Amino acid sequence: MTQNTPVGPHWFVTDENRAKAQIKYELNHLESRLTKYLVAHPDQEQCPDEVISLSERLASLYLDYLKLLSGNKIPGFDPATVDCSLIWSERIYKIEALKLHLTKITDEQEKLVTLSKIASLYQQFNSHNTQFTETSSKVVIPPQRPVCELQVLFQKDNLKLWLNSLVNFWNHYEIHRLDLSILFREWELKQQQVALNFFSNPDLVNLVNTIFFYKLYPDKLFNVLIHPEKLVSVRMRLGVIHHFIEKLQQQLYSSAKQHGLKTGVDYLFHGDELPQGIMIEDYGDFRQTIQAAVKQVKIHFTPENEQQIMLDRLHDLGLAYKFWFNPNRLIDAVMVLQQRLVKVKSTEASNLLVFHEAMVVLYSQLTTTECLNLYGYFANNDSRYLLYTLFTILQGNSIDWLGDLRTEELGAIKAVFNALQTVMEALRIALKSRHVSTEPYIYDLAKEYIKAGRRNREAVFRIIAIYSRDSLATNERVEQLFSFVEESN
Repeated sequence: MTQNTPVGPHWFVTDENRAKAQIKYELNHLESRLTKYLVAHPDQEQCPDEVISLSERLASLYLDYLKLLSGNKIPGFDPATVDCSLIWSERIYKIEALKLHLTKITDEQEKLVTLSKIASLYQQFNSHNTQFTETSSKVVIPPQRPVCELQVLFQKDNLKLWLNSLVNFWNHYEIHRLDLSILFREWELKQQQVALNFFSNPDLVNLVNTIFFYKLYPDKLFNVLIHPEKLVSVRMRLGVIHHFIEKLQQQLYSSAKQHGLKTGVDYLFHGDELPQGIMIEDYGDFRQTIQAAVKQVKIHFTPENEQQIMLDRLHDLGLAYKFWFNPNRLIDAVMVLQQRLVKVKSTEASNLLVFHEAMVVLYSQLTTTECLNLYGYFANNDSRYLLYTLFTILQGNSIDWLGDLRTEELGAIKAVFNALQTVMEALRIALKSRHVSTEPYIYDLAKEYIKAGRRNREAVFRIIAIYSRDSLATNERVEQLFSFVEESN
């Protein structure tokens, strides 16, 4: 049966459509030539004549394309948004970033403005500003240039050199803004197989899994006690390194499967936790190598990063109870939250009030189910026994495993005890605002002391060692590391 559907005018190809298609074809052809020239001469500082010629033609074509899209009304934009200090190769990278952004735009006006910026960047190739300057800004790098560097990366036999090069690669190309899926797309099968074999190398697996271990336990990266506030920065950097390695492996495996290659066994640890009873061996040989990588990796701290740190510590409150109760993790999470949320120090009562109110706000970012799960953790015996232990010490009761404490040591115990109670009570207030009634925590602190278990005893000694500020041992090499990390922020 023939469907007798009238053919509407939208089925016809108009002269305007033909003109657009012709311009887009010429743009792709010229930009392909420009990219090939960039790959061949990536380090040439002076803008070559051929690049200037190509850019002039491209600028003209983009303006013609703009006129077709906008009806001869080319939209204006703030010229200050275009960085005139970029050298010619960086300007190409900037254009590539705008073109990538263009594929994600749905608003027509924004699309026109972006095309106008691209045309303007091409026009600037013929200006004196295309010379090399020391103040050129970082830009998003297209895949053509880092592909070769990435191939070399997987040919390094020295793992210390490999990790150092990996961090340099991250720092230089701001890899969190680069689409990793396109990096392996043009690799030959032999090159991909080399990279696959590299990820199966037992020594590499041990190094990456050791990074994973230190990501979970950053305090074990050092031979001395480090304050948890400092470890937050270390933990974030270790997480960045490990996540980047994971992403590289994931994209390599995906590309290899598309080309019919066998990926082999994945020997790496993933996620943010280990099951109870599982522990990774601490390879001491890698410690200095990983410390050097932590010192080198760059993270641009922003308000978003700060917020993410707080959410991670909030997440740690629940993870302290996962698999088995870890009082040290709970205490560290609470104390770091207090230090970051209470910016202006006042009296102890005022600080706790500010902390309480800030925690109520922070809990509002959790789902009701997450809040209820956390309430269940806070109400269980693990939490109760920890608070019993701390309260008994503050009452001055005689404890056979703990000697007499100095004033600052008792102050540290009191600070941790108050912070724990504040975090727990703030959760009940947050749930009440959602019309969820909760029973008060059953902490009969006046009852007879229950003997502390091994973990709670160790937690007490750690509180004294870390949160009594003057009792912290200093280590010159470690302090130099943290000085560098803090200055790099």
